[in-house]
Amino acid sequence: QNGFSEKERSYLGLRDDGPFTLREVGADLVLVEFLNVYCYACVLQAPIMNEAHRLVQARENLRDRVRFLGIAVGNGPQETARFHGQFDMPYPVMPDPDFKVLDAIGNPGGTPFLVIYPMGEAVPRAHLGLMRDPAGIVAQIEAALAAEAPPAALPEFRLTTWRNLDSDLSPEELDKKLREAAAAANFRAVIVTAVEVDGERNIFRLEAADGSGLWAKVAGRAKVCNICHDIFFILLFDDTGRIVNFTPIYVTKYENVPIDDKETAFMRGRLEGRSLTDPPVFDHEVDAISQATMSSELIFDTVRRLQAVFGSLQAFGKTGTE
Repeated sequence: QNGFSEKERSYLGLRDDGPFTLREVGADLVLVEFLNVYCYACVLQAPIMNEAHRLVQARENLRDRVRFLGIAVGNGPQETARFHGQFDMPYPVMPDPDFKVLDAIGNPGGTPFLVIYPMGEAVPRAHLGLMRDPAGIVAQIEAALAAEAPPAALPEFRLTTWRNLDSDLSPEELDKKLREAAAAANFRAVIVTAVEVDGERNIFRLEAADGSGLWAKVAGRAKVCNICHDIFFILLFDDTGRIVNFTPIYVTKYENVPIDDKETAFMRGRLEGRSLTDPPVFDHEVDAISQATMSSELIFDTVRRLQAVFGSLQAFGKTGTE
């Protein structure tokens, strides 16, 4: 289900509440705005987008040809609805809590990110970051409808998934971090071995002298906000999938300040003891580090993604092969 109201479905030209593609939208052009409700630039851009929508609706040559659609990446239905109502947004905004839509296109470098998508043969236009001029947005729409060439190439996309985003730590520094994380969980690792399962890198097996072991995921997540930083952290879990440690490598909050020891302890309290077999659902009201909601939701989303890998890790642990 897309979750749109009957009025929103009518605006988009959708017949029902099911999944849809952009080409099913009843328009010659769709402006898609990728946003996050905790992104400072997205908050600033909300009234600008409202004004751009008003200008389009005031133009007889545009109002029936153009539709706006917001996608709130990393945000759930309640967060999205609150943001939509707070700014009285005149166009639909759909939640993308599991980053599925963003994963499908790749991450351009954060939000806000606008894609102006004409249905014909014209090349889509895109812009990363805050746009301050509503009239400029309308001008880009008109140019796209006229099939004019965009002024610049589309930005380079990369996967938003966490498998291939590497930290800047040297192998020696990473080994030390892993052993320190294990020690914080009262586990003395004597052997640290890199493991690749189902194409997932940055997974390690930590073994103690008595043969017992833990798994470690060194997670790197692409930034959600374009002025934020990518984050990196370690999750340790045992052979049952129980999380035993969270250790930040580089996790930031507002103004890209690294989280402190107290905030690290808070996240450990929210995660340790939880299981990858039944990953927790992120609730921004109780699970978010203050002023680090976007980083917090990426951490919880990583736990969710690890669920798909955990079964293969269990099989790997039994056989020693993939």
